[in-house]
Amino acid sequence: KYNIRTSFFITCIGLSAAYLWYMHLRDLAFYYTRTLWMCPLTHNLSEEFEEIYYQQLAVFSKAGARFDSQSFYGPALRALQN
Repeated sequence: KYNIRTSFFITCIGLSAAYLWYMHLRDLAFYYTRTLWMCPLTHNLSEEFEEIYYQQLAVFSKAGARFDSQSFYGPALRALQN
């Protein structure tokens, strides 16, 4: 039997592992975007990843944008700087 605390820990571990796998998949997809484009089965996937990449570039290229502005501590950093 699991108690509330144990189930909370298991959930946190599962969510953090899912986040790490997502980040790894995203990095691989951006790295192999040109290769995905060559294959007819993954051509649409590579187009979507390129679109996401260019959207992120547009956000980060704005004046005053920080790399950590979308993280949970980004607003706190901006508040301390002002």
